[in-house]
Amino acid sequence: MKSKIIKVPDTKIPEWKTLNLASSRESVNVKTLRLLSGLVAADKISSRLRRLEDLYHHLLAHPETIAFACKRNAVQILLVMKNSQRDKITLELIGQLLAIFGYVDPPKSRGLRILSIDGGGMRGIAVIKMLEKIENLSGKKVYELFDFICGVSTGAIIACCLVPPHCMPLDKVHQLYRTMSSKVFNQSAFWGTSKLMWNHAYYDTAIWENLLKDYVGNSVLIDTAKYSNCPKIAVISTIVNHSKVAPYIFRNYGNPYNRSSEYHGGFQHSMFEAIRASAAAPTIFEEFRTGNILHQDGGIIVNNPTAVALHEAKLLWPNEHISCIVSCGTGRYDPLPMTDQLRNLKEGSTSWKSMLDKILESATDTESIHTLISDILPEGVYFRLNPHLSGMVSMDDINDERISRLEEDTNMYCRRNEEKFVEISKILVTKRSVFQQTYDKLLYHTKLFKSKIN
Repeated sequence: MKSKIIKVPDTKIPEWKTLNLASSRESVNVKTLRLLSGLVAADKISSRLRRLEDLYHHLLAHPETIAFACKRNAVQILLVMKNSQRDKITLELIGQLLAIFGYVDPPKSRGLRILSIDGGGMRGIAVIKMLEKIENLSGKKVYELFDFICGVSTGAIIACCLVPPHCMPLDKVHQLYRTMSSKVFNQSAFWGTSKLMWNHAYYDTAIWENLLKDYVGNSVLIDTAKYSNCPKIAVISTIVNHSKVAPYIFRNYGNPYNRSSEYHGGFQHSMFEAIRASAAAPTIFEEFRTGNILHQDGGIIVNNPTAVALHEAKLLWPNEHISCIVSCGTGRYDPLPMTDQLRNLKEGSTSWKSMLDKILESATDTESIHTLISDILPEGVYFRLNPHLSGMVSMDDINDERISRLEEDTNMYCRRNEEKFVEISKILVTKRSVFQQTYDKLLYHTKLFKSKIN
């Protein structure tokens, strides 16, 4: 008996669907072209501003058309306009649009200056102390000393607080940590355990969110590009609801045309969203959602973001050499020898929370990246700042004595490494050479000339 052959129906996508997709993309590109043409034709400040704003909102709504706009000389059009404008608001809008297109000005120093800040919760106070040392030696603020700043978890908090529009003094950032200790982490074990059972977070995330909003508000990352003195910043979280966990980069810049990052990311987020996502440490705070992406602490997979910072910076400045990378750790504590640890385990069991803390600490190792980077980069370029601590300080530590000891250990580290801090400060304030400045101007005017020809 012959079996019947059953024909499987054709599963081709209906032609009307592909036509709709193509026509939708085409209509977006047509509007992009119309906006660029209108920008070129604008002869009054008011009409120019309106068209710049229209283009800005159009690109935010349709990031898929950014590459098309670049192919239609959007960057050159904006540079020509920037070169002939003196109106402050116009220049700010042009700065934001150029950032979306991944355009960057040359560094102000002889090469790229990169700051990378590890995760570590309350130990971020150590980073604040070390940055204070650099500011005092250089006579400049952190955001004036670096071209690119990258932070994860507690490093994200520091990075976003220090750059425009906030430009917080380091003592105010220090106060944020003290407030975090007293208002967020000061909670009974009973309530913490209850919250952990229901919300997967030991602490009240709403209190943390309100505190964060008080400090950074709803500033949008890409809007920081309107400040000419604002460095490029990258904040890292971990995507946890995809098939594979991966880093997500909150940026204040877009990818340059024909060059793309290895990491998912976006520039349309607020600073609050960036910090909240990057610092959503498992068991400490609830995870955070943006659109269809669920974020947890970036330190889960990238607790030392130096390698990511290097990758992102070279994406923006592919032809610039690295002048200085300052990688700030949040302190190292060398525990007891293994035999002593085993003896302590025999004497008594540890609490479930301390066990979770130890697992989290071991999963967020930072020194392997340090070893790799120090092997790759030449001497005198890469500087790792990571004080040795005399005692363990947990991510959510509220003990005043331990926090004070952390500060004392960091101050001692700064004194013992005075020469290193002096060397870093000298490199950071070194101005661009006359030859480099001349070459930069030549490249800039070449772009303007090409725009006029086109």
